[in-house]
Amino acid sequence: MFKTDICLQSIADYKRLSLNKIKMIDCSLVLKPNRITDSAWTGHIPFAFWLVDKLRPECLVELGTHTGNSYFAFCQSFHAANLPTRCYAVDTWQGDEHAGLYGEDVFADVSQYNADHYASFSTLMRMTFDDAVDYFAEKSIDLLHVDGLHTYDAVKHDFETWLPKVSECGVVLFHDINVKERDFGVWRLWEEVSAGYPHIAFDHSHGLGVLFVGTDINPELLALLEEYTSENGRHKIKSLFSRLGASTEMQYQLNEAKKTQELLQGENARLEQERASLQHRLGEIQSRLGRMERSSSWRMTEPVRKWTKSVRKRSRRIRHIFTGRSKDVANDKSYKQWINLYDTLSEEKRSAIRTEIEAMKDPPLISVVMPVYNPPLNFLKEAIESVRNQLYPNWELCIADDKSPNNAVRKLLRSYAKADSRIRCVFRETNGHISRASNSALELAKGEYIALLDHDDKLHPAALYYVAREICAYPDAGIVYSDEDKINEEGERTDPYFKSNFNYDLFLCQNMISHLGLYKRSLVKQIGGFRANLEGSQDYDLALRVLGLLDHGQVRHIPRVLYHWRIHDESTAKNIEAKPYTSTKALEAVNEHLSRTNRNASAEIAPNAVQFQRINYRLTDPLPSVDIIIPTRDKAELLEKCVQSILEKTDYPLYNITIIDNGSVEPETLELLGRWKVEYSSIRVITDNAPFNYSRLNNLAVTASNQEYICLLNNDIEVLSRGWLREMVSHAIRPDIGAVGARLWYPNNTLQHGGVILGIGGVANHAHFQIHRGDPGYFGKAFLQQNIAAVTGACLLINKHKYFEVKGLNEEHLPVAFNDVDLCLKLLEIGYRNVWTPYAELLHHESISRGKDHTPEKRARFESEVAYMMKTWEKFLKNDPYYNPNLSLARTDFSLAWPPRVD
Repeated sequence: MFKTDICLQSIADYKRLSLNKIKMIDCSLVLKPNRITDSAWTGHIPFAFWLVDKLRPECLVELGTHTGNSYFAFCQSFHAANLPTRCYAVDTWQGDEHAGLYGEDVFADVSQYNADHYASFSTLMRMTFDDAVDYFAEKSIDLLHVDGLHTYDAVKHDFETWLPKVSECGVVLFHDINVKERDFGVWRLWEEVSAGYPHIAFDHSHGLGVLFVGTDINPELLALLEEYTSENGRHKIKSLFSRLGASTEMQYQLNEAKKTQELLQGENARLEQERASLQHRLGEIQSRLGRMERSSSWRMTEPVRKWTKSVRKRSRRIRHIFTGRSKDVANDKSYKQWINLYDTLSEEKRSAIRTEIEAMKDPPLISVVMPVYNPPLNFLKEAIESVRNQLYPNWELCIADDKSPNNAVRKLLRSYAKADSRIRCVFRETNGHISRASNSALELAKGEYIALLDHDDKLHPAALYYVAREICAYPDAGIVYSDEDKINEEGERTDPYFKSNFNYDLFLCQNMISHLGLYKRSLVKQIGGFRANLEGSQDYDLALRVLGLLDHGQVRHIPRVLYHWRIHDESTAKNIEAKPYTSTKALEAVNEHLSRTNRNASAEIAPNAVQFQRINYRLTDPLPSVDIIIPTRDKAELLEKCVQSILEKTDYPLYNITIIDNGSVEPETLELLGRWKVEYSSIRVITDNAPFNYSRLNNLAVTASNQEYICLLNNDIEVLSRGWLREMVSHAIRPDIGAVGARLWYPNNTLQHGGVILGIGGVANHAHFQIHRGDPGYFGKAFLQQNIAAVTGACLLINKHKYFEVKGLNEEHLPVAFNDVDLCLKLLEIGYRNVWTPYAELLHHESISRGKDHTPEKRARFESEVAYMMKTWEKFLKNDPYYNPNLSLARTDFSLAWPPRVD
């Protein structure tokens, strides 16, 4: 029987039920699910649609959402019926022994789908069920779906904990009531609770228990219950929804089969295309090999070839050990798909760009500067053609050949210069290396801006158009740079680096400007062009010296991949060992910049990232004093571990500790605080018994402090690195720095805090969340000092004057959540930069910090805090200046956005 036949037959059965008692609304039965995942719950989606239509709940809570199969079915039905229901999905998205382990990938998919379809009424609460329960007032939940860990003890605990929150008209759903293996215990609890409440039980799809726990049951649901009490009616109801469920499961199978068929068709077409291409290339190679093997030079050089081959083999093995690089095939494939969708110029787009170029007033002449030394001819041709194929026509290509040994290089350059008057060449009489060759090319330039292009790389066809558009919009720009990617040996684009807006502290650690980089020619001329003896980092040195003439606002970033960096054995795009001197020269360039700009700092090779730098800022003499402020309430063992780690491991000498006790009652805590006040003159205790307000507690302690700097610290923090406070203070004393954040680890050696990214999950989330130690993160950023929009208040250091300059933490609107993010954004808004440093390392026992706050207003308070952040900081939350609109707001791992948030 076909799917439609099953559906129509089931509806006919439904109509034969007691129509005088059960009101018919057929739309709930024929509604098709928009999203189905591989889950046993699929068979219950039709009943979910029907139940929503009859119950019309004001609040739904689901405990255990996983891939969202059931949750989004509920959301879809609320949306279709235009109901004002508030929906909450509670899950840690870590998995359990029954569902299996899952995490960021699953959560990212669910979060993105929720954001795209139901964000106006649906909230994902990533926490344990016990932590979430206090967000809900008693009798506030009309529909509760319990689908967490399925052991008897776990599901009983969940039911008993949440039952007081269910309203008088409420319904509770239990899935898997027919599963008795693998220590499942839902069936056992169902036998107990169904004996005491009106209920309906379905046998299909692992079983679903429907429990009516209130006294005010909806009349239509009462009618269904009455029908269910008779054996014949029970059979009809079960049969109806079983067949509807089978129809939905069949829909899922057909969808999957269709996807598989489409994938196979696409793969077959790709393979056929590759086969034809390989066959053509094979013919060419065989022809060339035949000619080469017949030559006398080939026979004479056979011993040399054998020796070279063995050396290369050994060097590749050493390089792999040194770099630990591996090709991420999945990411390459994903990026290829992303390019096809969002970075492929249609003819319509090309036409629109040409129209915009024609309308430009005084379009700037852009001089593309290219030093050339003996590149492979095919790479050189592609580089030049990528300039000639620019949609923006107002360019000149200035080429300096640095006495290439291969005469064919000079012949090729002359032919291009003859064919296109915009291409001009100079042929150096001596080899002077890349800096001198670049200066020779620079002498040919007449444009207002120069763009740097290596002789084996390529420009995106719209690169100079986007650059010209940026220059027209910001004519005082001194440096303009873009995102970049690489071209592998197969000619495919891979490994994109989507950069942030200008990030000075990160720039001192890595050349984030790099490619495509453009500079105002008058500034380059003013500093004397490229410097010899800095080969390998000459572009980095140029950017550092031009930057010394600019305000940071004059450095503009275009969030598009406009430059394609060639990967081959002799390029640093493939591995740093190809040109090992680049790291040494980069260090030299950065140190000279620090000296030239009177920074009280020096650069060294970054630990664990030898191709990058760490900046050491020197402390002032005398040292500034720090007050470490720790709000607490009971938890004596936790607090003692925190304070003792500070006392035993901190090598910074000038600090004291202020503990602000918010209503501790446990004797162990009170004894500990009393003992510390006697034993340590550096520990002060302030008592405040008012209702918990994190912002007010810290403001109170800061106001009472007589120290120059303030360190906000959670009581569940434990010091790891002895120099943590020294490192944070060294940044906080810089006049242009606001808040300083640390690298916080979970006890399982995964990262808790690597800086805060705005917009992820709605308001904010932590960068590189839960990556493992040793993982460098996105282009090394988990290892490097950098500017960041916000840092967590779990460990935050700031000058007290700057704290009060922005009126501290927001007591009125943000008593518990997001007050640290708000503080950082207030600092950012008035011109300070916030810094995250990986060299201040602490342990964060986040899950066991503060006890529960049992107030029925908790959920409303949290929602009001979210609303305040959304309204107050909308411009930042939509576009974090230290992130990139091409990166996802559903994940914390710097994965691609689908689609990107770029105009």
